[in-house]
Amino acid sequence: MTRRLLIGLCPMGAAVFLMIVFAYMRWPLWQQSFMSDFSPAAWLSSAQLLAAAMLAFRLGIDGTLSRKLSAWLALALWVLALDEQFMLHEHWKYGCERWIAVCTYAWVRELPTLLVCGVGSLTVALLWRALPDKAFRWLIASALAVGLFALYVDLAAVPEILAALEEALEVLAESLFVGALLVASISSETSSRPESPPISV
Repeated sequence: MTRRLLIGLCPMGAAVFLMIVFAYMRWPLWQQSFMSDFSPAAWLSSAQLLAAAMLAFRLGIDGTLSRKLSAWLALALWVLALDEQFMLHEHWKYGCERWIAVCTYAWVRELPTLLVCGVGSLTVALLWRALPDKAFRWLIASALAVGLFALYVDLAAVPEILAALEEALEVLAESLFVGALLVASISSETSSRPESPPISV
């Protein structure tokens, strides 16, 4: 488990390194690397979601996940990547009052975010049930915890320094999720590899 867990943490390590580089390049206005949807962190977030979608698709092909769960996960991650790149939920949040009257309620404006929270948690529960690997479960539970905290930062009134790091928290959650899928892929390869025949002396 330890080796697989270390491999699964590699995407997070790479993401942390890149975000430190992003912040250094914008210093002393390091917040610019995280606070805009056109920021380097937003680009990294979209790239990670696309990578996770490809891994999810592969896990369905090799039979690690059921075809239905794999297809659902790949599609959901692909939609999230599009949202991250083209700010779809921001267009809804700040523009839906011009379209429908019920958007005067805050919960309606935040509906996409709330749906991600609910549907994402349910999907993680399905993945937890489908794959018993301990390293996978540790990583996916950590991804869920960090992701829920990022959604809390997005929705609640938090200190300015924490609000500035919302995108960074999303990137961390996504990198842990990518690591979990990577571990699942490695585990499937290991279990399907034929045993070497005994060597006769």
